[in-house]
Amino acid sequence: MGGRRTSGGDSPVKKRHLDRQARCWTFLHWVLAGIFLYAALMKLHDAAAFAASIARFQMLPSFLIHPMALGLPPLEMLCGLALLAGRWKRQAAFGIALLCALFLVALLSASARGISIECSCFGAAAAEPLWKLLVRDLLLLAGAMGIYLRALGYPASSPGTKCA
Repeated sequence: MGGRRTSGGDSPVKKRHLDRQARCWTFLHWVLAGIFLYAALMKLHDAAAFAASIARFQMLPSFLIHPMALGLPPLEMLCGLALLAGRWKRQAAFGIALLCALFLVALLSASARGISIECSCFGAAAAEPLWKLLVRDLLLLAGAMGIYLRALGYPASSPGTKCA
């Protein structure tokens, strides 16, 4: 006599693993949404400083800097809120991934041109080493892509993968 089976035919061990995995994905949704909502609020709080930060990248014509500074935070907020809403998670994750990829390109471009960047992603501009900005952005990008791919039905992890 083996272990009990649940109504779905999965063993209790597999069911616990799936429950743990679902909790990990939910946690990732909440963390990523929280990060983007917080970043959006900080940028909206001081839009002039955010516009100055965008200008330092020297990638946009001057007439696009202020529209970008006023448009990006609501987009981040929309993506963060949509990530929490069940129906729009895939689209929100894709939007966050695009925002992260855009920032990654901007960072690498500025670095290649020798421009010192101060990140104002979370409020007042602060000088941080480039590697730290790249690592943070790549982690956010990876999280968003994981959520996006999982929403498309791709396995985001192997059955043996554990989530802390």
